[in-house]
Amino acid sequence: MSDFLYYVISVSILLFGLFFILNHMTQGILFAWFKVKASRGKKVLVELSTQVGHYFVAGEIDDKVVNYTYKKKDKRVSIENQNCLFNILGVVGVWVDDSAAIVIIPSSGAAAKYDPEALDNLLKRAIMAPSLNEEMMKKILIAVIVVGVLALAATAAGFMAWSAVGEIQMSAVSGAVPAAVGL
Repeated sequence: MSDFLYYVISVSILLFGLFFILNHMTQGILFAWFKVKASRGKKVLVELSTQVGHYFVAGEIDDKVVNYTYKKKDKRVSIENQNCLFNILGVVGVWVDDSAAIVIIPSSGAAAKYDPEALDNLLKRAIMAPSLNEEMMKKILIAVIVVGVLALAATAAGFMAWSAVGEIQMSAVSGAVPAAVGL
């Protein structure tokens, strides 16, 4: 086969492998999202909150009822009002608690577990924190620069040693005596 065909096959395998890994890491949102996006509004993205975690499946809404399939079981959950529908990644989504079989209405208010008193205390501590003196800052900066220069020098020395070993090996293979050896 031609090199181009090998290239196309290897890149395809790489992309599909990356897609499946990302789908596994995101708990199935990619396949479900593509199903919902391809349906052009006929399906909704159902975010399931289970006792183990969050999972995503494609579902349909029929007469104020969300129909979806999870772990090869057909499930139905009723919707009381349209406030439970929200936009997620450009498609319509609904949030369902699978264990209680209810639709969760996402709040548009403040973030969960927000404690204004704790935040105020953190801000006060940050404002009242003692400032670093300039002598200490100069010492830290010099130490960082020295470590960076040493790391750069070690990298350069390692590269030069590696390339010298490569030249010696290549000349030994060709039968010539290298000039670096001194023979």
